[in-house]
Amino acid sequence: MEDKKTIFYDVSGREDEIYMQHFKSDGFVQDWLHFHVKYELTLVLCGSLEIISEGKVYACQKPHFRLHKPFSFHTANAQKGTTYDCYVFYFTEAALGSLVKKVDLRRLFRDDISIIELDGDTLECARALAEITLLQTCDGMRKIVLSGMLTLAEDGLEQNGRLSSTSQPLGYLSDVLTYINEHFSEKITSAELARKYYVSEQKLNMDFKRLLGDTLHHYHMTVRISQCAMLIARGMPPLAASVECGFVDECHFSKTFKSRIGLTPYQFSKQVASQIEYNGDYDEKDTKI
Repeated sequence: MEDKKTIFYDVSGREDEIYMQHFKSDGFVQDWLHFHVKYELTLVLCGSLEIISEGKVYACQKPHFRLHKPFSFHTANAQKGTTYDCYVFYFTEAALGSLVKKVDLRRLFRDDISIIELDGDTLECARALAEITLLQTCDGMRKIVLSGMLTLAEDGLEQNGRLSSTSQPLGYLSDVLTYINEHFSEKITSAELARKYYVSEQKLNMDFKRLLGDTLHHYHMTVRISQCAMLIARGMPPLAASVECGFVDECHFSKTFKSRIGLTPYQFSKQVASQIEYNGDYDEKDTKI
């Protein structure tokens, strides 16, 4: 259905320059795609996870850092019946102040998603830093803890590299998702993709729905809207962004955008402009969110 909300940006209520949350559960299913206007760093201490981001699937059972660029949409599922324990940080570059000079954010957040497995001293240091936030949550301490986390992520990257995605669960759908992500501004139909990848249209639609819990058309629109949101946040007028992303009808664009984001394109533009100014590639300023 066109009004199904499977993508959103979630800074509502997160007014601190650096927002931190400790989350613990016995597993969960996240059946929607979402993005953040801030950088995200998640320290996962335990849990069996499957993450889908930018058309790729990642599976991880070990402690790790998970990094997401702003506007990279993703979803995560933690296996039910197993303990999932994590600390999540949302932040902007400017929020780190002078501490940002100690880490290379561009290198760390080179990809839309990075998973860096942790072990040994790096893991224990990350755990100890995270536990400090349970006792002290002032702005200064959050900044110091986050700076330490980013430094440890750099160390983990040097030691273990980035976890690769797994193509096994996706099969040919990996190519389908890549095609949609690369050609999102074009008209795409399931019939066209079925012919391209030598499967029946029925099989394609069934496989797609089973993997993502969403129809191919709805996913395609989700990719378009997320790209529009990113362009608008970078200062492009909403109408120009809609044309850039392949929408040909302004009314349809506005309706689709609001159904995914919860705001009209112009409301989103006004709200994001008051929160973050982008300068270049994911360079944030004026970050009192």
